[in-house]
Amino acid sequence: MFGDAAGYAVAMIRDEAAPEGPAIRVVVGALSGNEVEPVATYPATPEGEADAETAAFAILRTLELVGTRGEAPDTA
Repeated sequence: MFGDAAGYAVAMIRDEAAPEGPAIRVVVGALSGNEVEPVATYPATPEGEADAETAAFAILRTLELVGTRGEAPDTA
């Protein structure tokens, strides 16, 4: 679990049974629910884990920014 912001949780899940082989998935889900959706998938390697962490932190920071503003940004 990386954290939560703007009503969403961001986490990393290791999926050893992924069809493409062992993978690390960055997932996002509403804090009010029990479901998460994968938003990025990386190979289960040290490099893949580093890339997944970078993506997870970027998503979390984006949610923090959106949450403090109270509305979606005009541009990305």
